[in-house]
Order: sequence, then C-alpha cells, then structure tokens
Amino acid sequence: MSGNLHDACRIFSKILKPTVYTWTAIILAHYKLGKIDDVFQLYEKSWQEGIEPSKFVYSSILKLCCSMPSVKRGRSIHTDIVKIGMETDLLLTSMMIKMYLTFSSLDEATTVFTSSPCHDVVTWGTIITGYTQLGEGHQAIEMFIRMHDEGICPDEVIYSCILKACSTVTAVKHGKRIHSEVLQCGIETDIVVGNTLIDMYINFGELSEARYIFDSLLKRNLVAWGTMIAGYVQHEKHAEALVLFKELQSREIYCGRVPILFALKACCSIRRIADGHMLHKTILSHGYDTDVAVGSVLVEMYGKCERPTEAQCVFSSLPEKNVYSWNALITVYNGAGLGCQALIIYENMLEKGVEPDTATFSCALAACASLEALKEGMILHDQIFQLNFLSDAVIVSALLDMYAKCGDLKSAKKVFDTSQVKDSRMWSTLISNYAQHGHGLPALEAFVKMQREGLKANETTLASALKACSLIKEVTLGKIIHDQIVRSGFESGDFICNTLVGMYAKCGNLKEASKLFETLSNLDTVSWNAMIVGTVHHGHYQDAIDLFDKMQQKGLIPDRVTFSCILKACSGLGMINDGRLIHEKLVNDGFLPSMVVGSTLIDMYAKCGSLQEARDLFEHMPNRGLVSWGAMITGYAVQGNGFEAIKLYWKMVVEGLWPDQVILVSVLKACCSMGALRQVRLLHMEVINYQFDADLAIVTLLIHVYSKLGSLEDAQWLFHDMRATNIAVWNAIVGGYVQHGDWRQATQSLVDLQNEGMKPVGTTYTNVLAACSHGGQVEAAHQSLQAIREADNNRNSEMEHLNCLIDVLGRTGSLCEAGKMIWSMPATPSITTWMSLLAACKTYGQPDLGRACFDQLIRLDPCIAAGYTIMLDIYADAQRWEDLHAIQELKRSAGARKLPGKAWIEVNNEVFEFIVEDMHIATNARLIPMLKHMQALTKSEGYVPHLDLTFKNAKIEDE
Repeated sequence: MSGNLHDACRIFSKILKPTVYTWTAIILAHYKLGKIDDVFQLYEKSWQEGIEPSKFVYSSILKLCCSMPSVKRGRSIHTDIVKIGMETDLLLTSMMIKMYLTFSSLDEATTVFTSSPCHDVVTWGTIITGYTQLGEGHQAIEMFIRMHDEGICPDEVIYSCILKACSTVTAVKHGKRIHSEVLQCGIETDIVVGNTLIDMYINFGELSEARYIFDSLLKRNLVAWGTMIAGYVQHEKHAEALVLFKELQSREIYCGRVPILFALKACCSIRRIADGHMLHKTILSHGYDTDVAVGSVLVEMYGKCERPTEAQCVFSSLPEKNVYSWNALITVYNGAGLGCQALIIYENMLEKGVEPDTATFSCALAACASLEALKEGMILHDQIFQLNFLSDAVIVSALLDMYAKCGDLKSAKKVFDTSQVKDSRMWSTLISNYAQHGHGLPALEAFVKMQREGLKANETTLASALKACSLIKEVTLGKIIHDQIVRSGFESGDFICNTLVGMYAKCGNLKEASKLFETLSNLDTVSWNAMIVGTVHHGHYQDAIDLFDKMQQKGLIPDRVTFSCILKACSGLGMINDGRLIHEKLVNDGFLPSMVVGSTLIDMYAKCGSLQEARDLFEHMPNRGLVSWGAMITGYAVQGNGFEAIKLYWKMVVEGLWPDQVILVSVLKACCSMGALRQVRLLHMEVINYQFDADLAIVTLLIHVYSKLGSLEDAQWLFHDMRATNIAVWNAIVGGYVQHGDWRQATQSLVDLQNEGMKPVGTTYTNVLAACSHGGQVEAAHQSLQAIREADNNRNSEMEHLNCLIDVLGRTGSLCEAGKMIWSMPATPSITTWMSLLAACKTYGQPDLGRACFDQLIRLDPCIAAGYTIMLDIYADAQRWEDLHAIQELKRSAGARKLPGKAWIEVNNEVFEFIVEDMHIATNARLIPMLKHMQALTKSEGYVPHLDLTFKNAKIEDE
C-alpha cells in the first residue's frame, strides 16, 4: 500500500498542472494511510498553487482536526471554507459543528449552526448531540423544539440523544412527551432508543415504567440488562437487582462487566453473602477476577458481609492493585472495627508507591477516630497538608471529625476555622461532634451561624441540633427546629421523629413528647427508648417502667439502651427485686458481658444498698471501663462506705486508668466523709496531674472539703488562686467560714461577692445565716434575714433560712421565740427544724417543750434514731425515768436503731477504718504505735472521758 502511495506521489509530481480532482485524489490517498502531516502539507501547497480544495478534502481534514484536536488549525480551516463559500454545505456544516464541539466550544459550534441558511437532520442531530454530551440538556431540548418547528423529523439517533438530555436535567414533562412521539413513530423497540428510555425513567425515579419498557423490548442487549440492574441499585432496590441478575444468568447469556459490578454493589448493601459467593463464581468463570474495578467491589462486598479474611484473599489475588482496591481493603478493616489493621494497610499502600486520594485519607482518618489515635491522626494531617488536600471539603470534614472523636475539640475547631471552604458537610460534622461531646451551647451557636450563611441543614444536622437542645434544655429553639423539619419535609422520617420525641422528653415537656410519640406510625425500639430515656431523666421512674411493660406487650425487643434506663428506674424506686429479674434476663439474652449494661447494673445494686452484689458483678466483668469503675466507686461513696471507695480508686489508678470528673468528685466526697485530709491532699495532686485544676466543679468541691476537714488555709489559698469564680465557688468558701465559726468573714464575703457582680442564691444566704447561728449572733441573723427578704422582693424566705434563725435562737436560749417562729412558719416545719429546737431543749433543760418537738419529729420520721437519743438524754437529765422508759419502748416498737459509729485514721497515706465493737483492726501491729501515740496526745492535751455521760447511759440501760 505504501509502495502504491510512493508511485502515486511520483506520478503526481510529474503532472505539470494538477487539477482539483488530482489534488483531491493525492490528499485522500495520504489521509487513508494516516499520513496526517503530509495531508496538511499537500493542503497548504494546493492553496499556494491556486487550487481550491474540494468538499471531500475539507471533510477529511475536518475529521483530522477532530481527532487531533487542534483548535488553532481547526479555526484556520473554518476560515478557508468561508473564503471559498463552502460554509453553506450541509456536510461541512455538520463537520465544523462536530469539530467545535470536540473542542468543547459550544459558542462557536452554535455560531456555525445558526449562520447556516438551512439544516438537515444530520446538522440538527450533531448540534443536539453536542449540547447533550457537554451537559447542556436544557439547550438540547430547546434545539429539539426548534427542529420540530422547522418540520424536520427526528431519527433514532436524535430521539436517543434528546431522551438522554431529558434524563440528565430531569425534564420529566418533555421526556414523557418525546416518549409519546417515539411510540407514534413505532421505534420504541429500537434497542438504542429503548435503552435510553429505560435510563431516563430510572433517573426520573419511575422504576415501574422503566421495567415495563425493559420487558417490552423484543431484544435486550447487555446494556439494557446493565441499565435496569444499575437502576434498581441506584434506587436501593437491591433485592430486585439481584433477582434480575439471576434472570440474566438463567438465560445463559454472557453476563457482562456492568451487570456483575452492580449486582456486587447490591450484595454490599443488603449483605447477602450467599449471593456474593455466587457472584464470585460468576466473576471467576467470566475471567473478571483480574479486573481491578470488579476486584475492588468484590473486596468491599466481603467487607460489608463481615468476611475480612475473604476480602484479604481477593485483594491478594489481584495481579494489579490501584488506589481503589487499596481503599476497599482499608474500608473493610475499618468497618470491621480493626482500625489498627486498617492503618497498617494504609502504610503498606504508601510503601508500594500508590498515592492516596480523598477516599484513602477519609478512611484512614476514620480509623484514627475509631481508635482515638490522636498522634497517628496528626501524622495523617501533615501528609494531607504535604499533598495539598486541605482544600478538599470531604477530607477537611474527616479531619475535623477525627480530632473531635479523639477528644481534641480545640484542634477540630481550628481545622474548621482555617478551612477556606465550609460546606454543609463540614458544618454538620462540627455540630454533630459538639453535641456528641455534651457541648450543647456551642453546637447550637454553630447551627444558627450555619443557617445565617445560607446553607441548608440536612436531616443529620437537624437531629444533632435537636440533641444539643436536649443537652441544655432549650425547648424553645427545639420547637423552632421542629417547625423547620416540617417545612423541609423531614417529619416523616423515623430517625428525625425519634430524635424529636427524645428532645421534648429530655427537656421535660413530656406531654408534647407523648403526643408526638402517639402519632408515629412506625414505633420501633428507638421510639420507645426516646420516651423511656426522657421519663427516667426527669425522675418519672414508674412511668418509665409502665412504658417498658407496654413496649414488650407490643412485641418489641428491648436493647441495651432500654435495659440501662429501666435499671436506673429500678434504682430510683429502690426496686432491687425487679432489678435482679432484669439482671437474669440480661444474662439469658446475651447482653452480658457489656460494659454499659454491666455498669448500670452495678449502679442499680449500689443505689439499692446491695454493695456486695454490685462488687461481685464488678469483679466478674471481663472488661472494666472507666464507667464501671466510676459506678462502683460512686456506689461506695453514696452508701457511706468511703473507706472502700478510696481503696478502689487507688486500685484503679494502679491498673493504669485515668479518672474522670465524676470519679474524682465521688472519691473526694468519700474522703470528706471520713476526715481523710492526707488522702484529699494526694487527690489534689491527682487533680493537678490529670489537668482538672481548671474545672470549677472540682475546685469548688476541694474548697468545701478542705474547709470541712479543718484546713481553712488550703481552702482560702485555692479560692484566691482561682482565675475565674462563680457563685458556687463563693458558696464553698462562705461554707468554710461557717465550718470554722467565722461569722464576720462569712458576712463580709456576702458583701464581697455582690461587689464583684455576683448574685447570691439561696445557699449563699443559708451559709451566712448558719455562720450567725454558730456564732450566736441573733441580731446579725435577724439583719441578714431582713436583707434576704428585701432581695427576694419581700417574698417568704426559704425554709433553710428560717431554720438557721431558729437554730441561732435555740443556741442563745431564746426557746420561746424559736417556738413561736416555728408555729408561724408559712410551710410545714421540716425534720431539721424540729431537730434544731429539740437539741436546744436538751442544752437548756426544757423537757416539756422538748417532748412537743419530739412528737412532731417522729410524726415526720418514726425511725429517726438521733431524735430518740436526744429525747432520752433530756429525760435522763431531768430524772424523769417513767417518761424515759416510754421513749425506750417507742424506740423499740419503731425499730429505730443508730448505725455503729465509725472513725478513720491515716498512717503512711493509707486509711484505716474503726467500727464500734470491732476489735479486729485495733490488733493490727502497724497501728498499735499510732494508737498509743494518739492516746498520749489526748492525755497531754488534758482530754478526759465524760464519765457522767457513760454512767448516765449505763443507768438508762440498767433501767
């Protein structure tokens, strides 16, 4: 062939004056043999010799311009065509339109089209196809309408193209009208038109119409099968996709790559491992096991079906691995909760020289988030920066989420603030993580700012905002968000409705929560949980148990959340037997071992007073998290067993766990109840080491504990060292002054805190009045009470304030005035009120008034042992033995029994507990020197036993 061209060129060179036909022949000969440079050289030479190229030459050259492509050369050829007046030729017009469309120059293509005086079906088809391919579906439809107006009848190619345009821009009305035309023309059975119709209706969301057209096709090629299967997957009809794929297989047709890929994706979504294995066999039989795309989806399918080993085998068998296959394997391990393995795979990928993409970094960051591996996440952050991915909104969202999940909200916010583009996904991630970490106010501030930026909140964002409302009990904003949900059309979603129920319930609006709950058509376990959590949160324990019973009657199965809430209700009502039944059910249903459920069980047993059952459960837990330790330590502290609480705390520290705020508060309270000052100082060091020294709640408690244990200097040092204070901190230091009888400093602190702009609360006034009471300052107490009434807009004072005044009157011997105040109180006097006056009656020897107080006291609590003890002392002092015997009998019949006295000492930073009548600890060789030393100290200080009290108690027992 090349030899013939050589001969042709030799002959052509001998022609003295080649005609246009000769030039055309030699140029086309070079064109057919792909001699592109020679074609353009000959074209230029023909112009130089005054020969205008023929239409066929221009057609060939325009085709070359499309394939190269060269915009500059194409425009030059266009200019030459205009020069010789060939621009009106329909063939060349179509070729020039196609050329400009190849250059993605719609404007120039449109100019060529509109400048042509007439158009045929080819030129119309070319321009419509161009608009469609370049994503200008609306303009393609306009051109189609103009073509109709000019009376040109579309062919199958144009119909197929315009149907695709309608599909891409979701022009439903136009699409259906054109479908009617197709039916009128009788070309609906054309395989290309039919396939395009199927695809169009799938994009319209009308799967039944798409399936009808699919079934109507006389012949179906693999494109039709692939389009229909892909459509089912696109609209989450995964089971239907697999049924159709099996029908394709049953016809013994070669399945094709696209149907296999989408059938695999269907298996991924519904996790059908049996169908996945069937597809794997098909892939092997069709030879697609070496296809990287198919292999990547196969890896993903095994991962979704929780078969990481099989996923690894498929990955390892791939002859070539690209970034998509690596991403699939990283996702598999991450989804299986094997974050460490996912990060190892990521490192292997880098070692193989494969460059990560957006999906890779997203998966690796998700692995760091699941592991709370902040260090590894920061390394990834640096790699992302080095590879210039920080402008990718998806990656920035993943970075933000990683920092937040690792507990570093400060860095998460910094990532957000420094990001150049803040899309809805990023705002949603920020809001969601604020809410998940219990920061309700920042979450809502971010939500409001997002709205002001004009970004539309999706269902997830709205749900996070509702959770934030629940955290800070912001029901007003919750109602506004509820209205937004309705306007956005999300109110029918189960997830958002359950979140709404939970928001109203947790905000205390149980009526609205119940009303919304009853309107839900699909009440699932999550719905019931939302109501139960809310009722328990607000102390409506019996209502929660009633809901729990109804839920089970409806046939719904409780989950961990349900059981945890009901166990809290049982502990709130003291229903230990019901709690034991639930414990048994949890064991039988396989919910144990579970750290969350186990911790709630421990809490239930502890709050119901069964510390031994709580400890047995704690000791048998295979995995004990911080919540489990906290539940057990708090249980001991609340039940007055501070000794065990402290021991367990140090055991936890030895095992390598870091305490949280709840645990530190509980163990500090335990130390306070035992008077273990050295332990408090050790814990204070722990507070500093674990960086809780800026936590106002913990520092406030430390001030209170130091004050109560006699170290007012430490309390004052802490108070004055604080950078920020609130009213609770002031109350703690005022309470310290009360403990130490410094009424002047207590009343001065009231003035000081008001000067700093703080508003006193009930506790503040109670502390000041208590200081006056302990100091016997009747006049100061009256003045303080008057100041309280004036500050409280002359409303009646709180009971605690009146109790303090009664106490100060009792301490100073003004018993009649105290009695009158009690009888004139606006509310029913409390146990504290009567105990205060009863103690004063003992001090000042008033048996008759004391008996009146005692009668009121046992009416409120017949088993109050302290009341019986004081009354017995009063009658013993007055030597009224018959009355004393009567009180003794009353005490026995009521079953009032004083708990054995306890005392604690610290030796070498270790606490030892002494209980009345328990002589075991006193024989401890380590303690004998300390006990003897303490005995010597008491004698040297002049302390002697109160033998009169001993003889009196002995006489009472003898009588």
